[in-house]
Amino acid sequence: MRKRKRLSDTETAEKMGTSKTADKINLKISDGKRRCLDIWTAKKIGAAQDGMTRQILDGYTMGKLRETLIYAANRSPFYKRKYSGIMRASCSGFVLADGDGIEKDGNCGFMRPDRSGCISSPVGDADFLRFFQSLPFTTQAELRESGMDFLCVRPGEISRIVTLDTGGSTGTPKRVHFTEEDQQLTVDYFQNGMQLLVSACDTVLILMPVKIPGSIGKLLARGLGGFGAKTVEYGLPQMRPGMAEAEIRREAERLLDLIETEQVTAVVALPTHMRMLAETAVKRKGGFGGEAFQYGICNRFSREAGKPAGSGQEEKPAVLAGCKSSGQSDSYAIGKSVADRLACTDAEAQAYVCGRLKGMEASGNPFFPANHLRLKCVLLSAEYVDEKDVQFIEQVFSCKVYEHYGMTEMGLGCAVSCGHGAGYHVREADLYLEIIDPGTQAPVRDGQLGEIVFTTLTRKGMPFIRYRTGDYSRWITEKCPCGSLLKRLDKVRPRNAVKGYLRER
Repeated sequence: MRKRKRLSDTETAEKMGTSKTADKINLKISDGKRRCLDIWTAKKIGAAQDGMTRQILDGYTMGKLRETLIYAANRSPFYKRKYSGIMRASCSGFVLADGDGIEKDGNCGFMRPDRSGCISSPVGDADFLRFFQSLPFTTQAELRESGMDFLCVRPGEISRIVTLDTGGSTGTPKRVHFTEEDQQLTVDYFQNGMQLLVSACDTVLILMPVKIPGSIGKLLARGLGGFGAKTVEYGLPQMRPGMAEAEIRREAERLLDLIETEQVTAVVALPTHMRMLAETAVKRKGGFGGEAFQYGICNRFSREAGKPAGSGQEEKPAVLAGCKSSGQSDSYAIGKSVADRLACTDAEAQAYVCGRLKGMEASGNPFFPANHLRLKCVLLSAEYVDEKDVQFIEQVFSCKVYEHYGMTEMGLGCAVSCGHGAGYHVREADLYLEIIDPGTQAPVRDGQLGEIVFTTLTRKGMPFIRYRTGDYSRWITEKCPCGSLLKRLDKVRPRNAVKGYLRER
């Protein structure tokens, strides 16, 4: 097979010939991938690229919360009913201005009456936030029951409706509506967030729904194309738990071949599907001791231990006799093969391999780096991500695994890991997140585990205010090694509520 030359980021920019794209790529090169979301957020909120601070970002958030609350209460039949009386006669003295008041007073309609009942001083951020946190939550049951009443625009302005089946023969599905403007927000987020993982010289396999315009896979492809990355739009794989093993393996083999022939360097997939691919990759090459195993561990050791490759590393080592199982004793034979091809001693290589294999067979997660597939990273999304799956996928494909947290109601994207620290950086320009105690329904202290509640800040078609997700996490208070100002969510626990099943449609 003829190998295609992979261009560097700079070469790609020159080949594309557009100053706009070249500027984006050069910005990423000079600033590094670490701050791409911060740069994008600063631009969205109107701050200088190097001048965004937490104070500026928090001030933007408070302004957007006011705008969203007035917008939804004036335009959405559901929120008009839900907040009827609350905003005009609350204990904090807040009143709701009409739509024109949003632009007139500059405080989005929130004013405090004086003792005579006349409108006087605008409400400060601290008082407004206390009032906002006293508003009743929006629930998933309300979305199922009153879906169309959430709309703030005419039905003809809706360009995409996502239906989420929640299981059961009588269960009413959730339907989430998006305008074209709402979907463009998602594309912009994907375009900037994905640059934490990949660049213009990467080829990304999309194992998400792609059949219908506006589906998550199509939006992701548009975002990736925005900075020049190549995409392979496959769609959801035809494999799921409970299927016959032969059917799963056929589909997985097809995908592994596609990754190789298309020289895919990154995959976006559900954790379930990626785990099945990894399991098939192990079975395909015979597990421990096989040719690809030895070749992969040579490369892995060279990278991680900082040992330069020897002259023979480019040639795949021959299969070692007697290394058919994953027993720890085989690590010494494999280690010697590694040492022959690297500038290190037998003892160094053997210790490395032994450490890699120790306990893996007993746990059922054999180490099998499929380096010949050239994968450098995987993004897992749309399901709860188990840490065991992350470790298994990284070990099998010898790649970095990133995680994305979001749900359809959030606009398909909320937070993504950066690869430099724990947790996920939040899409703060478009979403406001709270973490509450599900029992008392009060906000918890930073660092304390609770339920995630979100409010959309920029959605026009179907905004959500204080929407309970059923997901559990906490704020990570330590600064991320990547240097980002954006807040970080810790690893999200499984949903307490029933999540709609992701389908290809």
